[in-house]
Amino acid sequence: ELTETNPERLEDFQAMMDAIGGIDASNAGAVIAAGAAGVAVISSIVGAPDIESATRALRQALDSAHLSGLQTQ
Repeated sequence: ELTETNPERLEDFQAMMDAIGGIDASNAGAVIAAGAAGVAVISSIVGAPDIESATRALRQALDSAHLSGLQTQ
């Protein structure tokens, strides 16, 4: 059962959460830092004038956020 009185199970659930909607390179790192396991993006990539650059910027933001999270553990 997933409840606040069962924190081990709650932590398992929280580790699986992803963020979706409005995510781009400018906020992806903050989303990961806030605890999301990952992000889902569409518009920030396919709507960008340069899809490759947008993808690289997003990947760099995510890599930096994950690396920072590892260093603080």
